[in-house]
Amino acid sequence: MQSSSSSSQTPAPVNILGCGRSAGAGVIYAIAVSQPVQSWTVLRSHDDFLELANALPPFASSSLPCPTLKGDAMVSQESMEQGRHELQQWLSTILYQPGVSDSAVMRQF
Repeated sequence: MQSSSSSSQTPAPVNILGCGRSAGAGVIYAIAVSQPVQSWTVLRSHDDFLELANALPPFASSSLPCPTLKGDAMVSQESMEQGRHELQQWLSTILYQPGVSDSAVMRQF
């Protein structure tokens, strides 16, 4: 999520703050991104995470596949929170893969 081309830099801290249900998009996640000069929050659906995983270079996405939603995630708050936790771990892990945090696909996400 940084614009620098150096892969040795630490990625910007990214935290999934919460999740909720949306009639049109399923489960939605609030993602906070923090950088030294600015911070922002974006909303992304679970499908957005799957699209990100498919767009990442093979070395990054094959090391840890994107978690899938459990069958009752649209009904159970506990399942949604478990999914949020799994996505947080996945996102944190892929951001440390060389070239991922400063890639165009990650910046667009």
